[in-house]
Amino acid sequence: MALAARHLWVCDRVSQSLGLNLEDVKTFVLKRKTLIDPFFTTAQSKPKIFFFYQARKDDSDQKELFLALGMMLVPVLVSLLFVLRSTVVVMHCC
Repeated sequence: MALAARHLWVCDRVSQSLGLNLEDVKTFVLKRKTLIDPFFTTAQSKPKIFFFYQARKDDSDQKELFLALGMMLVPVLVSLLFVLRSTVVVMHCC
């Protein structure tokens, strides 16, 4: 499975916004391509894609990239990037 131009655009924005290696982000997105594709192709899909870069546990210094679709609740202390159909918004919380 190859990534389309729109996937690569999202990868580039996530990489730049969260300071992550572009190839690592591409690998992350490719593994979750079936979750992301409806966002680009179906009008009835969830309206937002959230990318989180945070520790899995509160006591861990090891951060990981996470993906959430739709209107999920957002933890307060995260670096957050959410992609809307028309724009990209970067938020760095606390």
